[in-house]
Parts: sequence; structure tokens; C-alpha cells
Amino acid sequence: MPDGGSISIDAAVAGQGHAARLEIRVADTGIGMTQETMVRAFDPFFTTKCQGLGGIGLPMVKYFAEQHGGSVEIDSVLGSGTMVTLRLPAVLPAADDRPQLQPNS
Repeated sequence: MPDGGSISIDAAVAGQGHAARLEIRVADTGIGMTQETMVRAFDPFFTTKCQGLGGIGLPMVKYFAEQHGGSVEIDSVLGSGTMVTLRLPAVLPAADDRPQLQPNS
């Protein structure tokens, strides 16, 4: 984000039972991506940076997600920012096994 901006990270469980998925979203308010850049964003060593190698982070995330039965997608609007959503299968503990929050005393 050459002109600054903010980054947010969000996580949630979507669905229930065996269909439950962990969704991790990383969003920024940067310059966004063109459609051409989004199409190539998962290509190894593709980068929009002027110098340096770069270009292995998103391909690694995609490989990790697919190896574990998940997926990753990019949503971006040029001039408004980008959101990357990682979805992975979630294994939820039984209700009796979940940690219980204790009220403050």
C-alpha cells in the first residue's frame, strides 16, 4: 500500500457439523488489483513489485489450502482494496468438550 491504508484480519466458522469451514479473511484498503493481476496472483513468482523476487506467498497459501481440502480466493476492486479469503475444513469439538468462559469475579 504505497499511500498507506489499513489491514484487517477476520476469522469465523461457517456452516455446521462435517460441512463446517474455518474462514480467514485478510483485507486491505490499498490500491486494489486489476482483473489481469487477480488472474495471475497465484502464479509462482508473479509479482507487481519493481524489484526483488516476491511472488511465492499466495501460491504457497493456495497449495496449503488445497492440500488440506480447502480453498483460497481473491476479491479486489481497483482503487478500493483487496480481500483474500482462506477456507479450511473445521473440526469442532463436541459441546461438552468446548472450553467454558468464566465470568470475571
